[in-house]
Parts: sequence; C-alpha cells; structure tokens
Amino acid sequence: MKKMNIKVIVIIVAVLALLGVGLYLSTGVGKVIQTPQPEPIDFDKLTTNTEILAYKTVPNLQFKLTTSDSTQGLFGLSIAEVAEDAMYSYTITKDGADIAKGLLGTDKPNSGHLFLDDDAYGDFVLIYSLDGLTMTNLGYKTPNPAKVDVYEDNSLYTKNVFSKVSGAKLELTFNVSSNKLPTVAASIDGITDFTFTEEATGSYADGFYSQNKFTWDVSKADAFILEIKSTIDAEVYTSKFVIAADNVVYKLDDTGLPQVIIRNPKADTYNVEYIFPQSTNFQPFSLPCNVGNQQTIEDYNPENKIDKILTQDEAQDIGEWDQYDDVPDSFTKLEPNQGYLLLLKEGVEGFAFNATCIGFDATQPALIPIYSLPTNLGVGWNFVGVGGYLNVPVEDLNSYIPAYKSIIQVIELRTDNQHITQGITELEPGKAYWILIQ
Repeated sequence: MKKMNIKVIVIIVAVLALLGVGLYLSTGVGKVIQTPQPEPIDFDKLTTNTEILAYKTVPNLQFKLTTSDSTQGLFGLSIAEVAEDAMYSYTITKDGADIAKGLLGTDKPNSGHLFLDDDAYGDFVLIYSLDGLTMTNLGYKTPNPAKVDVYEDNSLYTKNVFSKVSGAKLELTFNVSSNKLPTVAASIDGITDFTFTEEATGSYADGFYSQNKFTWDVSKADAFILEIKSTIDAEVYTSKFVIAADNVVYKLDDTGLPQVIIRNPKADTYNVEYIFPQSTNFQPFSLPCNVGNQQTIEDYNPENKIDKILTQDEAQDIGEWDQYDDVPDSFTKLEPNQGYLLLLKEGVEGFAFNATCIGFDATQPALIPIYSLPTNLGVGWNFVGVGGYLNVPVEDLNSYIPAYKSIIQVIELRTDNQHITQGITELEPGKAYWILIQ
C-alpha cells in the first residue's frame, strides 16, 4: 500500500513587487528563486518535513517524481483561476503533453488519484483548501534503517571490533545501503586526523548505496569508538565500532575513579585490569563480566590491602549504608551488573587485580554490541553496574523495572563523593550507579 505522508503545500498569496524586484518563490529552507520558472521540486528527495511554497500565482511549476512503474519523470503543473465558477483549473504535463487535468474548489477539493504513468496505480493527489493547495506523492517510501557492511582488505568484516597495533594504518570500506540514498559521516571522539571519503554512490534492485573509505594511523594503545552516522531523509542512524589498539577494547581512565582496562587478546577472551589508587574513601566499581561467565582472579594478596567491600542486594533507601552486607574476600564471588564499594586499609598505596572473563553472552557475538544489564531492579534505590565493553543507554533498563514504575534518578558514584546527579544518559562499564525507581 502506498503511503501519503509527504506533502508539499502550495499557498497562493499576494507578493508585492517592490523596488523593481519581481515575483519570488520561497521554500521552507529559506531558498529564494525568481518565478515564473522555479527549480523543479524533487519529491524523491523530500523528507517528512513540509515544504511551503509562496508566490503570487502558480503559472508554471515543475516537479520530479518516481511513479509507480519505478521511473522518475519531470512533470509540469499549471493552475489558473476560473473566476466565474470560483474554481481553479489544473493541468499536469509531461514532455509537453497533457496527462491529467481537472477543476478544484470548495465544492470539489480533492482531485482523486492522478495517474502519471501507464499502469493502474495512482501516483499523485491535489487537495484544495482555503489555505492553499496540497500536492501529495502517493509513492513516498518511508526510509528503511541503514544497513552497514564493513570491508577490510576486500573481505566482509563481521565483528564490531577492529584490532590494530598502535602506529599501524587502519583502512576500512563502509558500504551503507537503504531504500533511499544515505548521506554518511564518521567520527571518533577527540580524534580528527582520519580521512573518510565517499568513493561511490549508486542503486541496486531494492534501493541505493553509498561506499566510503576510512583511513587512520592508529595513534596509541587505547579503545576508540568509531561512529558511522547515516542520514536518510530526516532520520539519522548510528552504528558504533570499536578500534582496539593493542587489543584494548575499553578503557576507563576517569579522575576520581579506579582505572579499568579491558583487553581482547583472542576470540571470546577478555582480560580486565583494575587499578585502585591510594585513598581513604570508598572507591566505587563494577565488573564487566556477564552473568554466568567463569572468572579467574589474580588478587595480589587482597587480605593485606582491602579493609572491606560493600554492596547492596535489594532496593533500599540510599542513605541506609548500615544495611549493606560485606562482600566475601574472594573476588570470584563478585557479580557483574552489581555496584560495589572498595575501601583500602590505612596506609596502602594502591591495589590492582586482573580478571579473565570468557564468553561474553550475546545472541550474535560477532555482530552486535556486547553488554549485560541488571535485571532484578526493584522499587527504591538500586546499586548497579553494566557488563561488557560498550556504554549502555539508560533507557535500555526500562524493560527490567516493575510494571507501571519509572526511573526517577540516576547517580554516578565518585571516590571523592562529588557524585554526578544530572545529565546521565548512558551507563559505562566499570562504574557504579545508584538508580531510583518509583
């Protein structure tokens, strides 16, 4: 079924010619063109936004449209006032020949389906109102989400992580396709010395594609998030990839928090390193390993360095710290998706431990972002973290909160107690959060 959700409204108004300036056509994006021969309106490129045309009369208007037989044509539309009938006559032409004509007015506001090609499917509708004339493309297609295929060395790459040695050159080809031609851009937070060039565009049986070349000399051992943003009409689709320099797929290096480094040395193996600096305060943290995975811990004599580790298993009041239970000294009993507080013994200069997590859970581990979420959220305050190596939108937790309840507040804990209480839209692996549900 054809959709009727793109409209161009033609409003007939009086434009006075001042200071020798002639008649004008003004589009909704601020473009001004002298009549009587405005640029053709390309219905195939219009977004869902309304484009308003304003001019004294409609002597001749051209438009491009792909009709139901999948061919694009250039058409002319002329409208003339029939004063004695209080009506407007319209004529649509193609290649100089009339292909549709009729009358519009208060008593006959709708032209019905107009056929601009030789098949039996309508392509166009004109609707009259006191405010103007609406032209509707019956064949408008709602854009499909962008499909992103990545190629390295001319081979299709099926993972979302690209591993490179720091200092090496990374060259990738991104082929983005949809039922409408996408505009594609790339970004890496804090990095500008890469190139991203459109090499080709074209069409295929079911739509269009844009082929783009990405090149970058990987700068240092770190995890870099590469975002590919594909714009189709007014919609922006974002695909995220991790550039793992020296196997680093994630790095949390935030002042006021323990440092977390996740490395992916081989398939489905993730080594996690935690570094807790010297502090007399509780240090918040969480584990990135998914539920059910086996963890092996190198704890470097924690009994000589750790005073205690606290957590909270059930939703309680945020101030009721005395209700926290001490976590067993064995790190093998710590769980992902849970928030923790670690307090070092007095005089200890710092503490580090490594954890090896094998087999992150994911339905398609090679293709989708890998993470895990707390699923036992209750009414009240929840002390949680997220698993994996990619940030998780807060809204993703909505599937795991009690019915008819909402997330009221999210607090990111900091070692210096300068907790972040505003503007949190994503949860980051390795951090601990208070989440209030009411």
